[in-house]
Amino acid sequence: MSKMRGLTLSVLTFSLVVGLVICTGCIFGSPQQTLPTNNTTVNDTGVVPITMGSSLQGRYSLNEAETAIAGVVQANMSSQDLPVYSVLGKKADISGNAESWILGIRSEKSSALWVYDRNGISSIAWNGTLPDQEIQTGSILSPEKAIARAYPDTQNTTGYFTVEISSGEYVITESEGATSPAYRINATTGELITAHD
Repeated sequence: MSKMRGLTLSVLTFSLVVGLVICTGCIFGSPQQTLPTNNTTVNDTGVVPITMGSSLQGRYSLNEAETAIAGVVQANMSSQDLPVYSVLGKKADISGNAESWILGIRSEKSSALWVYDRNGISSIAWNGTLPDQEIQTGSILSPEKAIARAYPDTQNTTGYFTVEISSGEYVITESEGATSPAYRINATTGELITAHD
């Protein structure tokens, strides 16, 4: 009788371990899984990941981000224009390339924030307001030049910056706990407007 209980307990324990391993696989997926290479359809609710077929790495120029996002947005809009109203670059280096770019885009029906980073492109439905003035990115100073205007001597900086563009102005600040001021720069002329803490 005691051998029977020991055998039953062993079988039960083994079954529980196998069940947990299977459940873990269902929840977390296989490490060999790859993302699908097809773009997904954009919808207007929540965060919608749009895969790019390969994982991106590193830093990206504003032009790269805008071109990639434009390809997805224009496929889902009747207009061929990419109506950008705000831009945010996070952890931009002195070359103007950032770890991620977020573009605020307004269409006929809604507004959305489009993110371009190492994970590809994703869209976040946006119920907030975007600035009134559209940004013509081809007509403004590049992020690299704006950073150089704000921080001509980058030896005394962290080397990483947050770049914001809206209403005809850049706001450039050092990333991650720096004590230097934020610089407001005219996005077209490059003229320094203000420096503030």
